[in-house]
Amino acid sequence: MSLATRTGSMVLLAGALALATGCEAIDEADDGAGDDGGDGGDSGDTGGGDDGSDDGGGVVPGPCTSGVLFAGSPTYLGTDPPDPLGTGLLAEPPVRFRHLLFDGNRLYTHTGEELWSVDMTAASPQAVRFAGARQETGTSFSDGACAAARLSNTHGMAPLPDGRLVVADHGANALVAVTDPTGPACAVSYYAGTAEPIESVPPDAFPDEGDTDGPGAAARFRGPSWPVSDAQGNVYFVDSGNRKVKVVAPDAAHTVSTVADLSGLVQDTWPGMTALGGKLYLVGLASSANVVLEIDPATGAVRPVREGASDAFPPVEDGRSPALSSITSNGTDLYVSGGGYIWKLSPDGTLTYAAGTGFEIDFPPPGYDPAGEHPAEELVLRYSQGGTLFEGAQSFMTYADGAVYWTGRDDDVLVEKISCE
Repeated sequence: MSLATRTGSMVLLAGALALATGCEAIDEADDGAGDDGGDGGDSGDTGGGDDGSDDGGGVVPGPCTSGVLFAGSPTYLGTDPPDPLGTGLLAEPPVRFRHLLFDGNRLYTHTGEELWSVDMTAASPQAVRFAGARQETGTSFSDGACAAARLSNTHGMAPLPDGRLVVADHGANALVAVTDPTGPACAVSYYAGTAEPIESVPPDAFPDEGDTDGPGAAARFRGPSWPVSDAQGNVYFVDSGNRKVKVVAPDAAHTVSTVADLSGLVQDTWPGMTALGGKLYLVGLASSANVVLEIDPATGAVRPVREGASDAFPPVEDGRSPALSSITSNGTDLYVSGGGYIWKLSPDGTLTYAAGTGFEIDFPPPGYDPAGEHPAEELVLRYSQGGTLFEGAQSFMTYADGAVYWTGRDDDVLVEKISCE
């Protein structure tokens, strides 16, 4: 969502960081999205900051109070598709929500091959598919009128100042723009990266792979993900396979340039990005330690905000990596999730436990009503290491109007609305 108008999604610094120049700084933070990864070993916390605990033995009030099921159906294990003409937020079969984007009275989400919108002013809000379509065997990729356009594997969306949406298609190695997303002129056009139809996108050998900056139609990526926009129309995204952060300029050619090269870092997976106060913030995973990383898009300067394993992200125990999965911002601080927990994190590294009970294999656990309202510290934020969603990861997060929206994905799907400051 637009960073100018709304809020919300290192162990080593070895290796040179390739810096891009001339990038405009991002305005206020918006939303991020990401996913849960696997476990790792123990590592020291070099990110600094407090863990939010009360050394005097009392209970420190957390930043979040309670959570309730907002969308999805956490116990539905069927495979039937939702009705594209209108599916209630809590209906079955559910929409397979990924990242949520709130834009005025509209809620947008994507499900891999489809884009959906919800009019939140309706008495009974319904999710309606407005672009793409579910593809039963393989996936294709093409532009055109929204009903005819096809998407492969979407990894995040962001709005442009002119009302269009930019969507990252991880599988097709492309960014696309959606014009008039909820109107009669809805159309999908190539924005950067792959700029021609693909009849069949191979699941393990994505087309048009490369690492090329320059005019958008000639640029090449390896798995673009998590776009974040600013008031000038710059679109920042993670080029995940190349381990870089790049930007698409708002010029006529949609010129792509590299903001930062992360290939010299021990972390090799970057499952979420958001923005705050003119800076980009990423969560990164590694077997030895996870990190929240700050990047200044104007200079390319890179700084770890907080990193480590269980000692850096309490109450994770026994040397287990928190498997950081997603990140968002409320406009002044960050929210980070992973391993069944959510934390509030200040840019200075101060960490405060916010919600969640930690790792859970079976869901729902005995006696737990997933449709009910629960105190933040009793919320079961489903987390499974065995999921098959891309990169083994399964959660997304955004912030809007005083709440963190946490989307969990596995065999089922649930979106928790968690009241947080």
